[in-house]
Order: sequence, then structure tokens, then C-alpha cells
Amino acid sequence: MGAILETASGPIGGRDRFPWSILSSLSIGPQSEHACRTLDHMAGFARSLKTLKLEVFYEKRNQNCESPKRFLLSFDTLVYLELQNYPCPVQAIAQHTQLVRLCLHSTESWNPQAQRNVLSKEDLEHLDAHCPHLEYLELDIERQNDDWPWDILTTLATVFDHLRKLTLHFHLGNTRNPQMPVLNYHSAQEIRNVFYKSRQAAFERYPGIHTSEKARAEPSSTSASASFLSKLERLTLKTGFEKSLRRYPDPYPRRAAWAELHTVTFELRPPKTAIEKPEFTHLQRQELEAIPDRRAVDPAYYKKLKKMVDAAVEGP
Repeated sequence: MGAILETASGPIGGRDRFPWSILSSLSIGPQSEHACRTLDHMAGFARSLKTLKLEVFYEKRNQNCESPKRFLLSFDTLVYLELQNYPCPVQAIAQHTQLVRLCLHSTESWNPQAQRNVLSKEDLEHLDAHCPHLEYLELDIERQNDDWPWDILTTLATVFDHLRKLTLHFHLGNTRNPQMPVLNYHSAQEIRNVFYKSRQAAFERYPGIHTSEKARAEPSSTSASASFLSKLERLTLKTGFEKSLRRYPDPYPRRAAWAELHTVTFELRPPKTAIEKPEFTHLQRQELEAIPDRRAVDPAYYKKLKKMVDAAVEGP
């Protein structure tokens, strides 16, 4: 009997008997106890995948698991890749040069000193050079020396020419040690301004040239059109509590309540013209303002949402 391949929906058959050539999409997790072993069994067989989603509960993650790396290096056909709580070097990801969607995200630890694996400036440039078709990107980002990682933010702004949507997850911290600086109305707009100005400057300097070539190109004497801004539809900044990939509730309810209170999502859309300002949307506030009559919703829910909106203005 061949090896059994476990997925989110259970066994999919023996390795030697499975029709691998017709398998175009695969999702594993988050409850799989043997995901790393499953990927090793599939390496070298699943060579036609277009979509791959790997996720595991935060409590079950294995930082030393190299199976995603080995599996990704065994083929090169992916268009969509999502890795949640799985470490993987950028070189293995960049093997898939036709990628359009990429999500690399890890659930935040309650330990404020714990750093998530994030991409460096060099990683981003490597990914841009090898995956020029990326349109949707979701990444974790960490602060540097108690400041925003401006080198990472400006690099993100000046690479990935075809980018349409970029989502960044920021570490929140906990009640005793909130991560500084905090993500709030002021800092979100500061990040927005730097990001869009950097992107505009890069494309005006080298219009029509892929970012991987800009370092060795001469400045253009002509002005770039705003086409790069029309492609980039949205920059999303997120921080706070995530339940989806936590198997167990936090043993300290007060800490979980604090994290939920300071959960925030900002959507920042680029200006439509050179004289307009970028759009700024706080999704929790938008949800609150969309309630026509507070008497029509659960009072506890309305109160919690109102507190979240008020807390987001200044942050933790």
C-alpha cells in the first residue's frame, strides 16, 4: 500500500496511484499533524500545481521544518502561494516565477520579544527580480530599533511594478510591552505618505523600466504617467488579535481582550490624480458608521466596536 497523503479533507490516495498531472490546487491544514511528512511524500510528484495553501495552528508550528522548502524546490508552476505559520526561504519561493499572489504570514506570539521571520531588503529585491508578475502580496513586518523599518517600506514601494494590493501585518505586543511606535491614525498616514511618495518618485525617475533594471539605468528625461498608481489599488496595514490560526484560547483573558481592543485595519488607497490626496479608511470605523441604528444590533457588540474605534486613534 502506498503512502497516505493527508490534507484538510483527509486522505487523497496512495502516492504511486494518484493522478498527479491533474492536481492543480492543494490546501493542507490547519489541523494536519503530519504536514511536513506529507509534503516530503509529495515532493517530485506534484509538478502541476497552480495553487498551494499551507497553514498550521500557531501552537503546532515547527520552525525547523524544511519540508515546504524542499517541496517548493521540486517544481516551478505556482501562481498562488499562501504560507501561514510555515517558515520558508525566499529562494525556494522565487523558484515559482509565475507567481501572481503570495501570502507569507505568521501568527503573533504573546511574547513581545519574539520576532517573526520577515523578508529583508535583499529578499524583497530577489523576489522582485524572479517573480515580476506579482500583483497581490501579504507580508509580516517588524520594527527596527524602535522605529518603522523605513528601508523595507521604501523598498516595497519601489519594487513589484505590477502590484495591485499590498497587505502588511505589524506586531502588536501585549499589555505590558506594546510594540513601539504604535500603529494609529497618525503613524498609518505617515507610512502612507512615505510609501506613495517613494513609489511615485521611483517610477517618475525610470518610467517603463522594470525595477530590477533601475539600479543600472540612467534617469529618464520624460515624466512617467500615473499608470503605476492606477495599478496599485490598495495598501493595507493590520495589527491585533487573530483567532483563526490559534487552536486554544489565550489562558489570560485580560491579555486577549486588550489585543482584541487594539485590533485595527487601515486601508490606504493611492490618489487618483496628482493633486488629490490618498484615501484613508479605518475599516472598524467604517463598520461602526454603517450601522443605521444602534438599537438594531447587539448592545455589547456595538459597545466593543465603539471602543475599538476610539482606541485606534492613538493606539495602545
